Amino acid sequence: MVTRVIEVIAKSQRSALPYQAIDAAARQILRMAPGFVEQITLAAEGQPRLVILVSLWRSERAAGRYDQEVYPQICAALAASTLEDLTVL
Repeated sequence: MVTRVIEVIAKSQRSALPYQAIDAAARQILRMAPGFVEQITLAAEGQPRLVILVSLWRSERAAGRYDQEVYPQICAALAASTLEDLTVL
C-alpha cells in the first residue's frame, strides 16, 4: 500500500468546518480513481483551517496515476471554493 499526503489551508471566510467540504470534494474524485483504497481527513484542533488529506493506494502504479491525473482534479475542485493554499507532503 502507498500513501499520498496533501496539506490544505482553507479560506478563512468559508465554513466553520472546512474539513467537511474539503473531505467531500476530494472523496468524490478519489472514489472513481483505479487503485484507490481509502482517504483519511485530519483537521488540526487549534487550527480549523488546516486540513490534511491522506490517500491510500493499492500500488505504486496507482499512486503514480494519482500524481498525474487525480491530483490536478482535486486541486481544481478545491481551488474554486475552499482552497487558500495547498502543499504536497
